[in-house]
Amino acid sequence: MNSTAYVVQRRRGCILSANGTVFAFEAWAVDGMDFISFDPESQRWTSQSPSAIPVEQGWNKNTLMNYAYRHFIRVECPQMIQGIKLRPIQQETELRVFAKPIVDTDQALLRCHVMSTDKSVSSVHLIGNGASRASWIIITGPMPAEDGSVILRLTAEISQNRDDTYGCTVQTGSHNTTVFWDGTTLDGRTLLYHSSVLWKMLTVIKVICIVFIITIISCATICLLKCGKTYFFLYQSTELMYK
Repeated sequence: MNSTAYVVQRRRGCILSANGTVFAFEAWAVDGMDFISFDPESQRWTSQSPSAIPVEQGWNKNTLMNYAYRHFIRVECPQMIQGIKLRPIQQETELRVFAKPIVDTDQALLRCHVMSTDKSVSSVHLIGNGASRASWIIITGPMPAEDGSVILRLTAEISQNRDDTYGCTVQTGSHNTTVFWDGTTLDGRTLLYHSSVLWKMLTVIKVICIVFIITIISCATICLLKCGKTYFFLYQSTELMYK
C-alpha cells in the first residue's frame, strides 16, 4: 500500500516587549514548509503555498473565527504574559581551587574551577605571592554548561613551597569572588603539609648523618693518635733495652 503522511504545524502567540509593544503571530506549516499565515490587524489569511489557496479562501470567509483569533493574540495573549511572574535567576558563582602533585618533582598543577550563572563572567586570574613564579598558566573558557551556566578553568604549574601562597579571583558584573588554595588536592589530601614534613624529616636525617660522620672521624682520629703514642713509647722502650 502506498500512503502519504503530512505533518501539520501551528504557531500562535505574542511577544510583549519592555516598552509595551505587542507582536502577534499565527502561522501554519505542512511538513516544515510555510503553508498559511494570519494578520491580526486585517483579520485576513495569506497563503504561503499554492496548495494553501483554497484554505485561504475558505478561512477568509469565516469572519467570526478570524475575530476570535485576533482577540486572543492581540488582547488575551498579552494579558497572560503580564500575569505570569517569571522567577528571576539567582546569580551565583562557585570558585574551587585545588592542586595535583607532579610525580617525582616538588611541583604541582594548580586548578581554579569556576562555574557561574552570571553570563558576565569572562576571566579568571591567578593571585598570591607565588603567582609571578608560576612556570606557566593556561585559561580555558568561558564555556557553556548543560545547565546553562558558564565554566572557566585556570591551570598553572606551581611550586609546593609552603611559603608561597596561591589563589584565584574571578570578576562578575556585580562582585568579585576570590579563593586561596589551602594546600589540598581535589579529594582533600594535603600537599603542602606532606612536603613540609618530608623536608623536615630529610633535614633531621641530614643532621644526624653529619653528626654521625663527624663522630666517626673524631673517634678514628683519637684512636690513631693513641695508637701512635703507644707505638712510639714501645719503640723507645725497646731501644733502651738494647742499649
